Amino acid sequence: VKESSGLHYDPQSKRLYTHDDSGGQNQIYELDSTGKLLRIIRIEQAQNKDWEAIQWSASGWVYIADIGNNR
Repeated sequence: VKESSGLHYDPQSKRLYTHDDSGGQNQIYELDSTGKLLRIIRIEQAQNKDWEAIQWSASGWVYIADIGNNR
């Protein structure tokens, strides 16, 4: 991950999820608690224009957002 932007920690699996910032691939990186890359999850039909935040809902939905102040 060149420029990790958003970060989500799942306490049940003890896994971290992150993504690149602007211009990165449309994918989420799953890491273990030591930072080892476990898998890459490609987000189909999405473009990483300026992803800044990531969060999971209680029902399992994943939200990725461009919520920064860079226009």
